[in-house]
Amino acid sequence: MIGMEKYLKILSSLKHNKNSTKITRFCIVLLIFFLLFVSAYADVVSDLNKKASNLNKEGNYKEALKVYDEALKIDNISTSSLFGKAETYNKMKQFDNAISTYEKIISIEPKNFWAWSGKGNSLKNLERYDEAISAFENMTIINSSHVSGYQSKGGVLQKLKKYDEAIEEYDKAIKADPKNIWSYSSKAGVYNEMKRYLDAISMFDKMIEINQSYYPAYTSKGDALRSLKLDKNALDVYDEAIKINPDYISTWLSKAAALSTLKRYSEALAAYDEAAKINESHPSPWSGKASVYNQIKDYEKAAEAYDKALVNDPNQTWLWTAKGNTLVNLEQYSKAVQSFDKAISLNQSDANPWVAKGKALNQAGNYTEALDALNKAIILNPNSTDAIKNRDNLLKLFDSCKSICVPEKCPDHPVNVTEEVIPSEKPGLLDSIFTFIFGVKTDQNIQLKEARINNELVMHAIKDIIRSDNSLIITDKTAGKVLVTDLNGKVNFELLPNSTGSDPITEFTDITIDNNGTIFILDAISNKIHIFDPTGTFVRSWELDKNEEGKVKQPQSISVIPGPISIIIIADAGKATLPVYDTEGKYLEDIEIESISESGQLSQLDLQKRSVLLTQYQNIIPDQNPNPSQAERNFEIKNANDIYQINFILERGDYLGAQKNTVVDRNINDENPEDWLPVIQGMIQDPVFEKSVEQTFEKLDSIRREKSLNDSEFFDLITGFIQQLPLDKENDVRYPIEVLHDKKAGSFDKAIFLYSLLYKAGYDVIFLSYPGTNHYAVGIKTDHGADPSVITFYNKDDTIYFYINPETASFVGRISPSAESSDPFMIHLLPEDKEHAKILPESKIRLNIIETLHQVNQKKEFLEQKIKTLVKTVQRNPQRDLDKIKTVTQFAESQPWNTEGVYLRLKNSKVGDISLNYGIK
Repeated sequence: MIGMEKYLKILSSLKHNKNSTKITRFCIVLLIFFLLFVSAYADVVSDLNKKASNLNKEGNYKEALKVYDEALKIDNISTSSLFGKAETYNKMKQFDNAISTYEKIISIEPKNFWAWSGKGNSLKNLERYDEAISAFENMTIINSSHVSGYQSKGGVLQKLKKYDEAIEEYDKAIKADPKNIWSYSSKAGVYNEMKRYLDAISMFDKMIEINQSYYPAYTSKGDALRSLKLDKNALDVYDEAIKINPDYISTWLSKAAALSTLKRYSEALAAYDEAAKINESHPSPWSGKASVYNQIKDYEKAAEAYDKALVNDPNQTWLWTAKGNTLVNLEQYSKAVQSFDKAISLNQSDANPWVAKGKALNQAGNYTEALDALNKAIILNPNSTDAIKNRDNLLKLFDSCKSICVPEKCPDHPVNVTEEVIPSEKPGLLDSIFTFIFGVKTDQNIQLKEARINNELVMHAIKDIIRSDNSLIITDKTAGKVLVTDLNGKVNFELLPNSTGSDPITEFTDITIDNNGTIFILDAISNKIHIFDPTGTFVRSWELDKNEEGKVKQPQSISVIPGPISIIIIADAGKATLPVYDTEGKYLEDIEIESISESGQLSQLDLQKRSVLLTQYQNIIPDQNPNPSQAERNFEIKNANDIYQINFILERGDYLGAQKNTVVDRNINDENPEDWLPVIQGMIQDPVFEKSVEQTFEKLDSIRREKSLNDSEFFDLITGFIQQLPLDKENDVRYPIEVLHDKKAGSFDKAIFLYSLLYKAGYDVIFLSYPGTNHYAVGIKTDHGADPSVITFYNKDDTIYFYINPETASFVGRISPSAESSDPFMIHLLPEDKEHAKILPESKIRLNIIETLHQVNQKKEFLEQKIKTLVKTVQRNPQRDLDKIKTVTQFAESQPWNTEGVYLRLKNSKVGDISLNYGIK
């Protein structure tokens, strides 16, 4: 068939031929028939495409493919039919077929933008990411002003966790269309994955700026604030979203979760109810309510809420598992097992319901079935520590006795303990440590064989017995229980794994008791301490490893040191130190065994004194009713040749709470470090203190990222921010939240703030306290020595630290005059580790600056004193040299946060080369 364009050319040529009238008329008639023919066929193809599209909507994909093929038989280059066919393959997850179909379109139209898009997405679905990226790049070549190519490529890079490259693509999309909300949303998604939540918030703010009615942006911003643990701020943003659209369920769900985190449970339940009103068939409002009910230990209502969630979505494995765990809390073990079985039937490859089922059967006493369930969980997930620990405990129990008897509690029957003593193969770790520390043996644990009530075995392989003033505490680690009796053997009560309620004891590793009869159980498997009062009533549990500084690796034993404020010492086989906690679970310190004293002895009185010091610091208690609730503060930071603006939104509740916490208001330079160090360490680990440091660091780090600052420039930015804060010479200590609010700080405030920010940035820093003065400073590790013009300090392993004056604009290494007459205490307030081992950036350049300025200033003083006595020559002009020195040093002294600029000015001006060999008049 002759192509239309060629046919028209023939007609055009015939117009100029005198003998072609008849031929022309014939061709015109033929053309009309041709057009009618093409139109008819086009209509047929269009109708077939519509039919196939409807079949697609109905899910009848195979029939849809047949219809598209019919259309292609009529017109084998119909791109609309090929697009429809490719889409059908995608829905059938036949991505290879979809790709080949897109390639047919590209062969027909090589610059078809959407064919490359479809091919790229199908390649992405097959995880052929490099080919997908290539396809998306073709989109940007075909149409560089369209955002889709950049967005699609950014999405693949984001999936590959190549975040910086993904951000570059999203930035290209934003440049192509600055008003496209989805580009900002995608970029925010990358920032969220990188946990750069402040940057994500800035993207959501940009989306709101473009469209103030776009409520999903408010909700996403609130979620990012929640990630920063700013749930109160998030609530305000959620309320803004609700004002715009009160029927957006995601906002209500997020608001409810924030309220739950804040323990405002009744409001959280009300928010979930609002979400349910919007969509009663959505499972999330009901599962959310169930979670809240579990937190307030209303397990019956939690189970009812899970039932409603499951009515709406009965095929969710995790919902059935969650319901089963709630039923376990209600001790409805058979129903719980049924729930776990349902979860297993829905997803037989999920190990979690098998683990939960095994634990439930174990608590119900069905040990053999429990072991089977746990073994199946391990087969599905060989790395499931929960399944392995519970399985191993059961195996130990089976090994300890041929038959297991689980008697009823018998409080009126005495316990008969056999006289056979099983000696330990080696002393316990805590015994060894306390022998080392105190010079005495504890000798309070006696290992026994078994315990019986009326000849019925209730304790197997007794681990130890502890005697208090009026009771015996018998521990059976293998059987997993503790029996508390009076001194005559009469049972007072029994402690079992589920005695703690919803947080069962995994292992009775060790046990101790204080002077008041409070029982402390170490559970090494779950890394927790469980506490019971003298009557056996559960008090609370706390985790040993929630504080990184006091992280316990392999807990073996515990001991309580009584005193005005009792402390708990953990024997840890994985550390060369003894972690110390108070009885509320607050980490206090690690005691280095090797450095306890020259004699290796530390008295119990010494430990009690340390405990009082460590615990006299009290965390800030934020004010609950501040008015106004927030305060805005703005700062300008000079850095190199730029001035940066920083804006803070501060919680005034935190500020008012910090003002009231006067325990730290002291001049520590008047005291010995042993007296003030625990208080300061407690201060910098305060949640409000840490939040302010985190907030400030995020602000500074966002400038680093936006301006692409290198390590040296970022260091200057941090030190410059602190040095540029107005110096307040009052002695009252300010927390960082007070410094930001009041926009001024004392020497101590600045030093502690700077130390924390640099530590946060990963630097090895020390805190410098100058006795007899009001001056404090920071030292930063370097790998270069210096001449006497640079103030350096050396610690016990000869590590070199350069002095940083936080009080005013100053170069690293130049000491404040107020500190020249005093030698400082040098202290690591926070742990030394690999994550905080960075050294001073550009240390050689900084060293050169200080040494050059020192030499040049000496020349300047000489010239100023001797200028009138010096002779001007052709080659030597003392006044010119003095003027040059003044100009260069004035520039340098005004630019302490411009390391590179100052270094180049000093080097290029050659002021260091000025010789003083002038003649004398």
